[in-house]
Amino acid sequence: MRDAGYSENTLNTPGKLTQSKGFISILEDLQTDLGAAGVNSKKLARVIKQGLAAKQPGKLIIIDKRPDGDGVTKKTIESPDHKTRHQYLDTALKVLGGYPKEDKSPTNLILAQFKAMANEYTQQVPDRAAEAQEAEVVHAEA
Repeated sequence: MRDAGYSENTLNTPGKLTQSKGFISILEDLQTDLGAAGVNSKKLARVIKQGLAAKQPGKLIIIDKRPDGDGVTKKTIESPDHKTRHQYLDTALKVLGGYPKEDKSPTNLILAQFKAMANEYTQQVPDRAAEAQEAEVVHAEA
């Protein structure tokens, strides 16, 4: 907020900004745009779930030294992609508020209020079109 040029008074009382008509209008526009794009809490949960199960391909080379062996065998194997899984876990914890809220900076207070409003919005306005689209995607993946 300081970098954006807000006064010290607003920095110390971020609710003046986050509860203003303009701020609420911007959030409503964002929520409308996300809903129109098919982004909802179920879709985000599915993507996070997929990311937490991320795997990376690798090659396994088996050399058979037996006299009657076939020689060299190459196989593709998958192993957990821990780096990707960590990134998805970190993002999920941030979105869901899983980290301790030690930082009471105005930015974090604004983010907390935004998360609360976003959660409230997703509970109040079910997106039937997005659910139908998501069902098609799940069916196609199966």
